[in-house]
Amino acid sequence: MRNRNTEPEFNKYHFFASDGEKGMTATSANKLANLAKERNREDMLLIQNVRFYNEVMTLLVKPSEKVVLSEGMNGSQQEFDKLREALLRTARFNAFISWVREAIAAKEALIKEVNDTEVCSWCKKQGIEYPTAPENEVDKEMHESRSAAQATIDEMARYFANQSMASVLGQAIHPEGPIDEARRALIEATMAPSQTEGYGQDTVIKTKEATATTDAVTAFYMALQAEWRHAEAAVNEAKGKWQSADKERLIELVNEYDAKKRDYNLKLAKIEADFGQWQLQETRRLGKLKIRVPAALQPVLDELLTLGKAEQ
Repeated sequence: MRNRNTEPEFNKYHFFASDGEKGMTATSANKLANLAKERNREDMLLIQNVRFYNEVMTLLVKPSEKVVLSEGMNGSQQEFDKLREALLRTARFNAFISWVREAIAAKEALIKEVNDTEVCSWCKKQGIEYPTAPENEVDKEMHESRSAAQATIDEMARYFANQSMASVLGQAIHPEGPIDEARRALIEATMAPSQTEGYGQDTVIKTKEATATTDAVTAFYMALQAEWRHAEAAVNEAKGKWQSADKERLIELVNEYDAKKRDYNLKLAKIEADFGQWQLQETRRLGKLKIRVPAALQPVLDELLTLGKAEQ
């Protein structure tokens, strides 16, 4: 297993031809690498089966008759040269195979880097400010800027005074309120001032004697009702003014947030469109990269091209 900490990390772009420089497509390079691999199989058969002795079999009854099972190298310079050439050719071809395989892996890694790139990282490298989504703080800002909170002390005092007045008078004059009940009772007493209770000698006559005229009480009741209406109207007017101001402020805050959201969405859409276009163009560019053949491997390439023509 290869250890990333001990393996060298090369510049991936060194595997590829620059503008105006000759190079091979990945398909062509891979085809030649496969050819080198096939040729290496032949050389490896020789290398792996090298032996410097003959393996002979004889029959015990006929020791003079020998059968050679396998022959070893005779130790001549010609044979040593053949073995050495097989070793060197294998090394050369393996170097070419490694270069091609690493180049193809480098291209795949570069394309993967592009596909795995996140839009925020891309923006940072490009010096583009990535927009931050606006926070919806309408409720918070609305709470902090309620119209009533801007009221003066005098306005607050008038509101509480009118509210208290409307509450006290309203409870007194509304149906079943003490003033309303007293007025109705006076009218009833005027219409039927006397009542009898019991029988015979135990009969008791109860009489209700008015202490105020019906007209006076009615006038007093109507005056209280007018004061109540005035206080109630003042309370409602103050509330209405503050509520109207709050509605206007709410509309203003919502419009401001919507404008920020639209601006954010437009910026984000533009950035994502540019990012997507970059990914597409970069992937296409990387896909067109041709594998460079360094000077050290050029003789190997020529050798493989010749070998390929010979096999056609």
